[in-house]
Amino acid sequence: RMRSIRVDTRSYCFVNTDFPLKQVSPCGPQTCELEEDRCLLGSWSPWAECSQSCGVGVATRSRTMDRVGTGCAAGLKEAAACMKVECDVTDCQWGEWDEWSGCSCSCGG
Repeated sequence: RMRSIRVDTRSYCFVNTDFPLKQVSPCGPQTCELEEDRCLLGSWSPWAECSQSCGVGVATRSRTMDRVGTGCAAGLKEAAACMKVECDVTDCQWGEWDEWSGCSCSCGG
């Protein structure tokens, strides 16, 4: 399952490029698959350059699927807020987290 957060791009909230705009959380123990049938994901690439020259932008990174299999609900791309330099600074205005999405596996939790 996952959830995301919205950021008012006109506001200055942080300088941390590692802040995720999306969170992924397991739904529970996955007892319905064998280890050799499971998906195997590679390491994350380095973060790409920020999409904005000033103010809040988005940086992305990706990873490969080294072995195709079950349980590959985790994303192959990830985005995080970033900022090189400030633009016109205003007070931070965060939105609310979206609701958690449904679980991607119906067996075992």
